Amino acid sequence: KVLVRRGPIGAEVRVGVDTTSYASTSEIDFVSAKEVELMDVSPKQIVSVSTSLIPFIEHDDANRALMGANMQKQAVPLLVPEAPYIGTGVEARAARDAGDVVLAEGVGTVTDVSGE
Repeated sequence: KVLVRRGPIGAEVRVGVDTTSYASTSEIDFVSAKEVELMDVSPKQIVSVSTSLIPFIEHDDANRALMGANMQKQAVPLLVPEAPYIGTGVEARAARDAGDVVLAEGVGTVTDVSGE
């Protein structure tokens, strides 16, 4: 029995503790996690970060998906960035991992901003 991973990336998987879903041939059923033998990877981990930023990529033609992924790598940062109308949920993680985003180490209030 193969565990179908549906939780968020980085979330703890407690195999043997929770009741979870598993895939058997083409059917999905719920069983005790103690019966699970293998765990499938997250569908978000199959493609690269730049490819996972393309919404609904699973519905694209393979050639178009490849072109979109290659163009995504060459994208120029926007001067006035805006949130996407349709996101994939990976945008925040991609920005944080790029190292170009300033993150606060703790809770606080921004009192002054300068260009120096």
